[in-house]
Amino acid sequence: MKYYKDKNNQIWAYEDNIPEFGSYTEIETVNDEESETVIEKVYPEFTVKEGLIAIMEEEANEINAKNQAKLEGNAEIYIPQVLSRFQALTVLKLTKINETTTLYQATDDYIKSLDGDTTKEIVIQTAWETASEFRRDSTLINTCKEMFHLTDEQVDEMFIHGSEITA
Repeated sequence: MKYYKDKNNQIWAYEDNIPEFGSYTEIETVNDEESETVIEKVYPEFTVKEGLIAIMEEEANEINAKNQAKLEGNAEIYIPQVLSRFQALTVLKLTKINETTTLYQATDDYIKSLDGDTTKEIVIQTAWETASEFRRDSTLINTCKEMFHLTDEQVDEMFIHGSEITA
């Protein structure tokens, strides 16, 4: 399946064999008494609805869960489990741990101070430098939670806030 979302976060799923864009051509020959005319007709093929944004299945599942929670009146209890790199770094830059330091700065400083001597440190450094997404239950997130004495509720709130940030 291919998954897409619209501007209202509605999910659309299409079979893998549906082209994103396409058309097909039909040739029609018209004969009259004096000549033969060939008419080429171009028809749009059934394709993905215009204006949709391609997403991964995991994101589609998260959006569906969030939409379902809203329908059930439980939107306040839905906690996203994954943030994109953009969302995670932005929410860290917006979160201050004191008057002059953001959580992003503190996290970056902490990770740069690691020696990379243990598997855990290597995982944390590599995730910070290269991860395309940040999972709520990851080693990096749990280590930062402990390092900066964050509660589960504070981390949940950052994931909720981060999930609402768009580029």
